Amino acid sequence: MGVLNSAFRRGQEIAGYVFFLFLAGSAACADSAGNGWLGCWNGWRKRGESRIVAQKPASGLSDLEMTLSLEPGQIRLGVDRRIRVRVGLRNRGRRMCELEFGSSQRIEVQLVEAGRGVLETWSDDRRFEPRRGWVALNPGERLEYEAEVSTRDMEPGGAYRVEVWLPEHPKVRASVVLSVGD
Repeated sequence: MGVLNSAFRRGQEIAGYVFFLFLAGSAACADSAGNGWLGCWNGWRKRGESRIVAQKPASGLSDLEMTLSLEPGQIRLGVDRRIRVRVGLRNRGRRMCELEFGSSQRIEVQLVEAGRGVLETWSDDRRFEPRRGWVALNPGERLEYEAEVSTRDMEPGGAYRVEVWLPEHPKVRASVVLSVGD
């Protein structure tokens, strides 16, 4: 009877480890602030995309790569009312990258015009929970966030730039220059 109890306990231990590893792998792209499953994606490149590797990032973030994609790539005023901004983060390193945040906000997006400055800040009309959270990216994993900015203040022929960064890690950033058609 003692041998069976010992084997049963060992089986429970192994099942516990397997379950823990399953949960850890499933939560690798999950957001602790309650934003749900963020998903891992296989990457994409489209017209209007900029691929920028963070330069001189904060300690421990040197292997984090940020990509920025805009849809549509060519803005037509009167037709396109909003610009969809897709932000990708990829851990190119060999170790897990953990990002800590002071609130539920994960990205910041600004639409900037050369002569007039900031036209729109994405977070201005949003509410974020003030609780701390984190995001963990294992080696090779990718994470995607989406936002939209309005084109209402844009003018034909203007020079615009969309800038994106992580609020708690401002050195991890990317930007794309836009051309606006009629």
